[in-house]
Formats: sequence, structure tokens, C-alpha cells
Amino acid sequence: MNDETINASLVFRKDKFFRDRDSYAKWWKISCTNCEQGVLLYQKDGHGKLFRCYLNRIFAPTKYAEFQNDKAITTKKMPRLACPKCNTLLAVPILHWEGRIAYRLIPNKWIKHKLDDAAAEEFRKSVG
Repeated sequence: MNDETINASLVFRKDKFFRDRDSYAKWWKISCTNCEQGVLLYQKDGHGKLFRCYLNRIFAPTKYAEFQNDKAITTKKMPRLACPKCNTLLAVPILHWEGRIAYRLIPNKWIKHKLDDAAAEEFRKSVG
């Protein structure tokens, strides 16, 4: 697999939710405030604050990204989102009123960093 193929694999998901939010999206790296360990690569659709991370917008690590392909997944079966380095609790699973499963982020436990496409791909490779 060459570099062009790898970069082409990381593209924004352009579905109903993307279009409903003015077809605007950015890559965000969600990190732990305690130890600054990168935890998630997330596609944030639309403008505004980040309160929750929907499963179908998590691109890395694979452990969380693969939940979106599991049709039997429920909030009860999902693990809480914790920092892999210091085990700080960052988010808990919820069912949003739109019917989408998400992680509700706990305030002051996480920080976000905006990434361009190249940095997002590099982060995705580093966390698996």
C-alpha cells in the first residue's frame, strides 16, 4: 500500500448529519488533560462546542471505531472512555435523542486539538 492509498482512506463521512450541519467538518484529536495522551481521532460536524463524540465519527483507535459496525452494540455493552495511559475517565456512553450512540464527554477531563488531513492520518496510524 503506498502513501496515496493510505491518505485516501481517511475521508470525512458525508451523510445526513454532515449535510444537516452545513457540510462543514474538522478533524479533532481528543486528549487527556491529566497526561496529554491522545485518545481519539474524531470528525466534528458543524460549528459549535463539542459535548459528545458519536460512534460513527470516531476514526481511531480501532477499538472504538469498530463499535460502529456492531449492529448489536448498546450503551450497556460499551466501555467507558478512559485514557489508556493514566486511566482518567473522559466520557461515558449515552444514547442521544437522535437515536445515535455517543460518548458524552466529561468537562475538564479532555482537551481537543484541531488537525489537518496529514496530521489526522499520522495520529490514526500512531494509535492503531
